[in-house]
Amino acid sequence: MRHALAPLAFSALVGVVAAPATAASFSTLLDDVLIIRSGALYFQDTFGDGIAPPSAEANTGVCGAVTLPADCWNVFGAFPAGSEANGKLRLDTANGLPSANAFGVNTISQRIRLLTNRSDAPEDALRGLKIGRSFSASAVFDLAVPGPGDTFILRFADAYADASAPGHQTDYLQLQVRRSTAAGAVPEIQLRKQNFQTNTITTIGATPFAPPPGADQIRLTLDHPTVGSDQVFAS
Repeated sequence: MRHALAPLAFSALVGVVAAPATAASFSTLLDDVLIIRSGALYFQDTFGDGIAPPSAEANTGVCGAVTLPADCWNVFGAFPAGSEANGKLRLDTANGLPSANAFGVNTISQRIRLLTNRSDAPEDALRGLKIGRSFSASAVFDLAVPGPGDTFILRFADAYADASAPGHQTDYLQLQVRRSTAAGAVPEIQLRKQNFQTNTITTIGATPFAPPPGADQIRLTLDHPTVGSDQVFAS
């Protein structure tokens, strides 16, 4: 699956679980987050130190924020003691908060977002994850079969740092495993775009979620392989 993206102002990687506000909680384990930029390691967190986000694992690269924070992760929701253990991070909507999608519909979500470069200044054009770089991001989740409305997601946020700018928080491009709330719906792997300026959600591509026998994990990847290209591929 692929998507043509507007020129990237900045991108942030997000690991998300979400569930309808009225549903039981939904959880899975996140095993690894890896970002390659310009052919080299940019960031990796294998969740092996037992310290939950916002702490990022030591010696795993830099997150590239303009003002480098002590912690590379931004969190939404809570990560109580024990959330990171045995080399994995538990994402659980029981510890989430209400969050509106581009339609304005609230779900309960818990997420971690990598703080990449948030500057729109010309001199920062090659910092972070931007159209002038090749980059890919992947997240390995333990397999969890979503119930109606449940989702786990790898996401790029294409936005501007200036909240007053017309394009601020415009696009979320996300690869997700989700089951819709429609009667008889089955889980799918979907590439979706949310546009918060036009209040639209577009499913770009979808395929049935059908893990082979014995599979216990899934790697979701978003890839911008060509410098200057407006295309992002999902796999």
